[in-house]
Amino acid sequence: MDSNNQPAKNTQNDNRQDEALSFPVDITKQEFVRFNMIVSAVSGILRFKKGQVTLFAGGGIITLFMIISDILAYRNIDPVMVILLVFIAVSGGILMFGTTHHVRRSAERAYDQSRLNGRSYYGIITVYRDRIEKQSSRANISINLSYQAIYIETRDMMIFLAEKTPAVVIP
Repeated sequence: MDSNNQPAKNTQNDNRQDEALSFPVDITKQEFVRFNMIVSAVSGILRFKKGQVTLFAGGGIITLFMIISDILAYRNIDPVMVILLVFIAVSGGILMFGTTHHVRRSAERAYDQSRLNGRSYYGIITVYRDRIEKQSSRANISINLSYQAIYIETRDMMIFLAEKTPAVVIP
């Protein structure tokens, strides 16, 4: 009731608060692997990859410069410097390709193992103004979009992350 003893009318905002968009989602193995690669690049082991590769490249350039200066000054190649250069190159290669391969392989194994255990990634996603929810046969996940939620969008998927909550992935 308002101040004139008239029944209160629903405002447009009240109606919008209850509006939701629902749709089914299922994730394939390739999408699951891509999701893990993206999350690792944003907040996991791959996030420092550029800095680490730059550090190894800088160390390799310095070592190569020292080898060249030894050749020019003394007409001699120091075997320790050559071994150091090889070590830096191999370590950088392992870092560059090994960690990416490890994340991809771990994601593939996790997906296969979860499917063998009967887990399904199918669920109904409902998007509200302030949260996103996914209902599946095993869990109901709700991520409040106003509290420290991370939203990652790529050309082929959207990812919602929150602390201590499974991710919601929309391929």
